[in-house]
Amino acid sequence: MEKVSVSIETCNSAFDDNGHLELSRILIGLAENIANNNKPSKLLDINGNVVGTVKYE
Repeated sequence: MEKVSVSIETCNSAFDDNGHLELSRILIGLAENIANNNKPSKLLDINGNVVGTVKYE
């Protein structure tokens, strides 16, 4: 793995009140997955909506 690209859209209701907390929750979850040798390709908000992608190159 030489490059990891993360893209997150923050234009939905999960980010309305405390968007910084929702963003950090998503990124912490991604970090935990990577630490456990999992490579998710989709990132979900607290409501279960796909809000981001991860590409491993």
